[in-house]
Amino acid sequence: QRSYKVALFQMIITASIGIFVRRSSSVKWPIGSVPDQSNLIISKMIAFSKHWHYLQGITTFILTFFLSQAYSHWREMYSAARKIQGRLNDINFLLTSIAKRNENGDYTPEAERVLDNVSSYTRLFHAFLWSKFATKNFGMLGSARGQSRMLSRGLMTQAEFNALQAIDQTAGAPNACLQWLAIRALKGMEDGGLKHDVSIIHVLFSKICELRGTYAGIGDIIAGRMPLAYT
Repeated sequence: QRSYKVALFQMIITASIGIFVRRSSSVKWPIGSVPDQSNLIISKMIAFSKHWHYLQGITTFILTFFLSQAYSHWREMYSAARKIQGRLNDINFLLTSIAKRNENGDYTPEAERVLDNVSSYTRLFHAFLWSKFATKNFGMLGSARGQSRMLSRGLMTQAEFNALQAIDQTAGAPNACLQWLAIRALKGMEDGGLKHDVSIIHVLFSKICELRGTYAGIGDIIAGRMPLAYT
């Protein structure tokens, strides 16, 4: 995306030179074969050919290193994304496991309300997370206009929208959604929708903090994607 215009321009220039040399020369040679170096124009361009061969080696060397670094950067991002997905699954697994059920095995109304709220916060967190880092495709979701559209589509409540507009934007919407999730889980234990257990609270907050640390590390991966020695 960054270099195709320059590369295309250079290809057009090269093709134009080739067409000019062939048409201006009295001696023709098959396309794809080595041209006659006794030709006046070709003889003057041999120096450019040698220069290109030197640059070709340097370019190949540099691209090899940058490509390996780009792959390492992609692997780091992929690993972080999978860890985020895993921690969200852990949190959902814990909360659904301690949700109160009736004699038929169905969730009680209180438990169902808690799980519905948690699932909503989880989706909002995931959307705002990638809107923060993948600004080209999803950056609009982090703006007031994008959040207003999400509100109109029923993806968040009016109270949640007002809270997101009032918070410090440096803290960010993802942190707010994680706090909502933690607070709702604790309130669900107090209201009886979830079983109250100190060990579960400890594990739950451990997973939430691990999730926060993993997603916060994405900014560090992006900021330091190119080692100083390479640049």
